[in-house]
Amino acid sequence: MRTLAIFVTLCIGSFAHAETPDFHEVPAALRIGTAGAPLTVDEREQLGQRTVLAQLVNDGGPEPWPGIAIAVLDGAPKDVFAVLRDYPHFPEFMPYVQSAKVDEHTGNRWLVSYIIKGPAGIGNREYQMEVFDEKETADGTEYLVSRFRYTGRGNIVSTVGTWKLVAIWGGKATFARYEVRTDPGGSFTGWLKRKIASSGLPRVIEAVRKRLPPVGK
Repeated sequence: MRTLAIFVTLCIGSFAHAETPDFHEVPAALRIGTAGAPLTVDEREQLGQRTVLAQLVNDGGPEPWPGIAIAVLDGAPKDVFAVLRDYPHFPEFMPYVQSAKVDEHTGNRWLVSYIIKGPAGIGNREYQMEVFDEKETADGTEYLVSRFRYTGRGNIVSTVGTWKLVAIWGGKATFARYEVRTDPGGSFTGWLKRKIASSGLPRVIEAVRKRLPPVGK
């Protein structure tokens, strides 16, 4: 009888684990997939399996188009933020980064200068970013937001974007939404710019994921 009870308990646990996450802790405005519609069952299943959803979005504007990446990261939002602010160590884990130097930090504002080794023969890019770390509230849920933009100092055309981090599952994980639009400049084709931008989205997410401390530490 005891063996049967253990078996049933294990089965129930397995079924519960396999349930499709609904991400009800996440504000509705952030529970939107890369195609601009509410997350589908398939997308929620993929996120629960730690797949990164990433896509460039043709918004009718100039290329390169903005990119969106959505993922579940195992760690609290504060842990994710700590990785995103670990600028001196960016060359160790962030794609293409050769150097990241904090020029100024006051309160929730950062000025950071980057040197990027461009892929596919693009050449190096040097530029400065202004970053603001904030908190926002939607649907009664407070979440962390980091906004960044190009200051005009450097040899790229533009970069602007956000990180939005919401605590889920009792604060043990983070629903992360990363949106960015970058034009590195140069005379190479729009197709190549799209390829580089689309491949970079999941790479950035995975770089952050691998840098997070083990769960429970």
